[in-house]
Amino acid sequence: MRKILLTLVGLLALSPLASATAAADEPVDLLKTLYQKRFTLDHTGAPLVLIGVASGLDAVEISSPEGVDLLPNGTSGVRISGPKTVKITRTSGTPGRVQYYLALEAVPLSDPDLVAKTRVRLAPRGVTAREQGYVISMGPRMLDTRRVLFSLGPYTAPQASEAMARERAAFPHAFVHAEFATLPSGTFVAASGDNAFRVTQTGAMAFEPTAKSPLAYHLDGKAHRVDGRLIIIFGMDGRLILVNELSIEKYLEGILPSEMFPSAPAEALKAQAVAARGQVLAKMGQRHNTDPFHLCSKVHCQAYDGLEKGDPRTDLAVRQTAGQVLFDAAGFPADTVYSSSCGGHGEHNENVWGGKPNPLLRGRPDGPPLDKDLSRFFRQPSRSFCARLPGGAGASRWKVVRTATELQQSLATVGFSGKVTDLVPRRRGVSGRILELEIRGGAKPLVLSGELVIRRALGGLRSSLFVHKKLKDGAFEFTGAGFGHGVGLCQWGAMGRASGGQKAPEILRHYYPGSLLQKLY
Repeated sequence: MRKILLTLVGLLALSPLASATAAADEPVDLLKTLYQKRFTLDHTGAPLVLIGVASGLDAVEISSPEGVDLLPNGTSGVRISGPKTVKITRTSGTPGRVQYYLALEAVPLSDPDLVAKTRVRLAPRGVTAREQGYVISMGPRMLDTRRVLFSLGPYTAPQASEAMARERAAFPHAFVHAEFATLPSGTFVAASGDNAFRVTQTGAMAFEPTAKSPLAYHLDGKAHRVDGRLIIIFGMDGRLILVNELSIEKYLEGILPSEMFPSAPAEALKAQAVAARGQVLAKMGQRHNTDPFHLCSKVHCQAYDGLEKGDPRTDLAVRQTAGQVLFDAAGFPADTVYSSSCGGHGEHNENVWGGKPNPLLRGRPDGPPLDKDLSRFFRQPSRSFCARLPGGAGASRWKVVRTATELQQSLATVGFSGKVTDLVPRRRGVSGRILELEIRGGAKPLVLSGELVIRRALGGLRSSLFVHKKLKDGAFEFTGAGFGHGVGLCQWGAMGRASGGQKAPEILRHYYPGSLLQKLY
């Protein structure tokens, strides 16, 4: 039986997996256990992750060439051998109830002094401190991603949106998070096509292949093969959710081709595998709080389509770095964020997301030092590592024109109305990325804060590292560098460094200075 790990998520207490001698209502316990985000290890010691692959379902088919086994009570209960194809159909469903909160600030629980100071500072606002994340023991290390969310609420969804609009100016990094008040329930039937095999179940049920051939789920006329097991469970809307439970290493094999080109140099792929592993571990306790899975299969988390996008080169990079995770000097997991191209210079984490400066996430040159004259910087060919390969050169430098109408339309989304007369950078980060931008013209000027807010408001620029000029027809021409926020690993830079002979550990040390690479399992 797999080992159960200590987990803390929200304010919930964990219950163990269902046992073979439990009562008849145990499928409901399986549902509760999944919503409580328990963590377990596979036989190699690697964490198992829960990936939501489909939701809002009334029916779905699961198949395997050698048969499908049904596990009504989870992995430790009874096992029913089924046919090669099983159709699951919802027969009833009652939604759960969600309540929403607005987190004004989020502080790592590992920094008790900052937690205490933030609690005192925000106490007049009437916030409550709500814990999010997890702590687990894994090999020689304790992984702790817990953070305290100083939050207003509870709210309904519309009230949370209104609160966000009110607080955005004072708390630019505020965000809405959700907790469940009551869980969903319902009944479904798992049956063969001829109905000769039929099982009725409440709450949730797990499925495994009878033999070595993997499971596949069938949606929209397409079969999606997956490693590990599939779980059918009721979502908060009272409809079915399909969850894929598998080893983190197999999950990484599924997502790495979407994170970096499989044709990239091998050492860059290995560095990307380590960074992606760190991001999976970091995100698992901080997203989808009211869903019965750790991560979704969309770009919001990381694009995942089971065994359909695997590649031998990325698979090898995952296997060669299996269990390797970066830590900081204090022994906490490194926040291994990454973006496509830094444009020649990385950015400090606090300039992008606020919060406390992270020693591992310091903006550094990715080649020659940044020219303080940005106009001259953009006129010269880039000599950074992220521009050494042909595709990287295109991401490192770019130029785009936004018409007056296009700017009016995009800026209307952030509350600006009228014709734009000028754009005035009021603050830049260490990389040259604009952190505050004044929009002049219209009824009154507007100041935008945050690199993502700025580039979205200007019609989706690749980065906020740019200079601009106004054209005669009222349009604006933007000349920029980089693609993304620029914090942490620069993917094109990693490929450029690897092409020049650098090994994965050296690449990681550059982008996460002071980090320690350890093998956990």
